[in-house]
Amino acid sequence: MERTYINEFHKQWIESTLESITSWQKQPISLEEKKKQQEMLNRQRAIREGIKVGKMKYSPVKAQLRE
Repeated sequence: MERTYINEFHKQWIESTLESITSWQKQPISLEEKKKQQEMLNRQRAIREGIKVGKMKYSPVKAQLRE
């Protein structure tokens, strides 16, 4: 498959990303690591959306504007 690039930076970025993906595919993570990652993502989502997860209620933090 031939790729077209916008510029040299784009080419380097795409090639680097493809190398990373290839590397990750060769080293699959364990089931335990997947569970840890999913729990972290669930906590981040709960914080972002202000939802209850398990016994914990997360609420989004409102940014305060400073003058």
